[in-house]
Amino acid sequence: MSMQTFETNVVEIAGEKVVRSRMGTFTGEKETSIPEKFEQTVQVEGLTVWRSNGEVPFSDMLLDFVSHGKITFEQAEFSALQRKKDTESSLETLFRGPKGDLFLGEGALGYREERLEKIAKNEEFSSQITTLKAK
Repeated sequence: MSMQTFETNVVEIAGEKVVRSRMGTFTGEKETSIPEKFEQTVQVEGLTVWRSNGEVPFSDMLLDFVSHGKITFEQAEFSALQRKKDTESSLETLFRGPKGDLFLGEGALGYREERLEKIAKNEEFSSQITTLKAK
């Protein structure tokens, strides 16, 4: 996949405008750290998610991945739209406790567990293939 350059310093993705920082990246991170950050992600059903928690990265990070040719803009937008849906779904479960504190309801983050299970199964499968190839 080739690197994509954006003609402006403001890019719209999933209805959100993201501004490029003075560092030249959308996150403000050093250019050299972006590939390392991408190594911490995995693709799950077309989504780019963090391997550690199953969450979709914020749009600025997704755009940095696009800029480095790690994913396409379409993949980034698909992931960003799903992040919005995840947030909306979680917020719908909010409720107030007896002392007025806000809490997320049961299942608010269920999508994370589902993705983490898929990541674990995929990595287990990949490990088995690697073992078979080595024999």
